[in-house]
Amino acid sequence: MSFILEALKKSEKNRKKNSAPSLATQHQSAPQTPTNRPSWIGILVLTVLLLNGGVILWLFGPWQQNTPKTTSQAIQAATNINSEAVTSPTIPSATQAQA
Repeated sequence: MSFILEALKKSEKNRKKNSAPSLATQHQSAPQTPTNRPSWIGILVLTVLLLNGGVILWLFGPWQQNTPKTTSQAIQAATNINSEAVTSPTIPSATQAQA
């Protein structure tokens, strides 16, 4: 009995589908109302961006006073140390030796 009912329902759907639309036919589905709450993905992306900005400010903050030497300053300091080590020692004079 259920097979016959299912076949009749299917036949009725096919007949309605193949017929011309009438005034009672629903042509489009009802538009969905937009939600006013933010999506979880948007909140997650915003949180990650804020954390990223905080880490970047912490690493490269303008308030840090201990800036590393530039390469030219480091090279200049190294050459000064090397030039002092290479110079020959001075011989103390007789007046300095007596003191």
